[in-house]
Amino acid sequence: QVSRRPAGCDCIGANPGVPTWRYGQQYGTSCHTWDAEDCDLLWSGVSGVTVGEWCCESWCYVASGCSSGRPSRLVEGLFYSYDSCDPDLVVELDCPWRAVLAA
Repeated sequence: QVSRRPAGCDCIGANPGVPTWRYGQQYGTSCHTWDAEDCDLLWSGVSGVTVGEWCCESWCYVASGCSSGRPSRLVEGLFYSYDSCDPDLVVELDCPWRAVLAA
């Protein structure tokens, strides 16, 4: 089986600067659907963020050189990637935030 993970896009295993009191000690350190359960609570009040299907996607923080890395909305200089992780199809198929986009 060939990995879909882009070269240089492994999870960095850290979350420097993330307010762990709100998001949890391990938030973003490995592949997981970090925002699936409380997306509305975690992201309310964060400028430019609208909850949606992305809340149920598996992701992790990656090195700045990762080709699929996106700048974090929480911490300047921190990057995340969905492409670094295999999808959690059970969570994605039952995603309660998908309906938010359709509303």
